[in-house]
Amino acid sequence: TILDEFLNFSRPLVPLHLSATDMSELARDVARLHEGSAAERGLSIEVEAPARAALACDARKVRQVLINLVQNALDASPRGERVTVRVEEHPQILRASIIDRGKGFAPELKGRLFEAGVTSKQHGSGIGLVVARSLCRQHGGEVTLQENPSGGVIAMFELPKTPTGAPA
Repeated sequence: TILDEFLNFSRPLVPLHLSATDMSELARDVARLHEGSAAERGLSIEVEAPARAALACDARKVRQVLINLVQNALDASPRGERVTVRVEEHPQILRASIIDRGKGFAPELKGRLFEAGVTSKQHGSGIGLVVARSLCRQHGGEVTLQENPSGGVIAMFELPKTPTGAPA
């Protein structure tokens, strides 16, 4: 997995292959993909999303963003907690928030979380967030991290409903 992430990170971004995509369904698919892993760790994963949330995007790349952020949230969450994937639709953008209830940011890493190789995970590669940010920016969007007031981290990304044509 680490080698695959590194290879994906080191390759130049390929152009976007835009298609009509339902972000709510994409979020539900990624949650289903992680149900087994969550259960093994004593966690639950839930999706809060409208019935449909349409946008034009490269669904494969947005799915990878969701996978990276959900995996981080599962890794950070203590047994017995839940990870929430929330999709919100706004007039020009779609926002997805992945909410964990872990320890939050390691203070020494706080300003460096999007740097390649920076990780607090024992077996992490430190490129998952970098890849997620690159893929979002390619769509004209952004990934941000903020501390959850009730504990943990909220990893949020916003994408324009119609990409701005950001360069690859």
